[in-house]
Amino acid sequence: MGRASAFQSLISLAAALIGLGLGSAVIKQGAELAARPADPSFRLLVNAAWSLWRWSCLLGAVSVLVVGTCYRVWHHESIALTTNDLFLFWALLAMTASNLAQGIISASRQVKLQATYLAFGGLMGHLLSVPLVWNCGPSAIGLAVALNYSGIALVSLLLYRIIANQHTHASSLADMRSSRATLLQVGVPLALSNLVGGGVQTALPLLVVYQIGDDGAGLLRAASLLAFQSVGFLMTGLSQDFFPRISEVRRDPAAIIAMLWKQFSLMIALAIMATASLTALGPWLLKLCFSDQFTDATRLLDLLAIGMVFKMGSWCLAYVVLARCSSRIYLITEGVTGLFWLSSSVVLMSVYGVNGIGYAFVLTYVIYFILVSMIVSRDLQSVLPWQMLFGSLVATVPVLGVIGLRSMIGTAL
Repeated sequence: MGRASAFQSLISLAAALIGLGLGSAVIKQGAELAARPADPSFRLLVNAAWSLWRWSCLLGAVSVLVVGTCYRVWHHESIALTTNDLFLFWALLAMTASNLAQGIISASRQVKLQATYLAFGGLMGHLLSVPLVWNCGPSAIGLAVALNYSGIALVSLLLYRIIANQHTHASSLADMRSSRATLLQVGVPLALSNLVGGGVQTALPLLVVYQIGDDGAGLLRAASLLAFQSVGFLMTGLSQDFFPRISEVRRDPAAIIAMLWKQFSLMIALAIMATASLTALGPWLLKLCFSDQFTDATRLLDLLAIGMVFKMGSWCLAYVVLARCSSRIYLITEGVTGLFWLSSSVVLMSVYGVNGIGYAFVLTYVIYFILVSMIVSRDLQSVLPWQMLFGSLVATVPVLGVIGLRSMIGTAL
């Protein structure tokens, strides 16, 4: 599992950069255009996006070749291509194509197709990859990961084909160049912001190993899996709908404010239920999913759950920044946030051990919430972002209450 996780992390980081942020760029620039079926601009944008994707495939091939060759030269190995190089390139093609197809579907506001992708994309990937690993073991990890992404891509591309006939449009070379430039201007900063975020999450376990040791890295892995996977899927699922909707009305502040409050109300209610349940069952989940030794990660899990309340609340504002503001502003906010979490984790780990990452996570997303609130309140001329921040602070009270009650019950037992 460790090798598979490492391989998937490498693919995710590479795809974040090589994919050029095309899926998100199409949503931001295309959601408003897609609402006007008679306007050919959206079809032109889609054609330009696929054109850029083909160039990104070439970039991916060169990157895999150069990085793989440098790695083998550094380790005094043969410079010939290996099967893992081919599997990595295969997975990159599948992941970037899937991201772009899903971006087009989201921008088109095809809700049924979005729901189908969420329901069956991951399932298809696992149906193709899990039996291979089960039968062949660790030696098949590279092929299994490539097949997993291929299954996800297969579902997204089949769903895209349902609406693809709407996106055929003859265009001049000048129009195509203009659309490509627009997509790159929006997408590249988004790709860099994803790269920063992914890089921080990859670097943190390495820092824990260096400062604390392998045991600390295991505790971090267990707590972060439960916190981010159990709560993060809510953010992923809702983002498939919210970002296209907010992009469609991005020129209408009044519509954004109304939509923002409804989305935040839903998100914070889900955050309270999810994080309260997670903290209530935390010690038992750690035992069930891992072993008795991982109950030492309970405090870290509690802190990550509290931080997720602020992350989920600020998530709504972050999509407003992404939809309305320059991509460079979004890159700066995400980059500063990632670097602050990394640096504060280093400092707090020296005092609190692995739990320092949890304290840093809470502090980071409180500051991030304040930062995006400043940007959005100024942009929309509204106090709603500050009301949302206060609401998130109040939302931590039930979570803290559950933690205190669990401690009292544990002491009594």
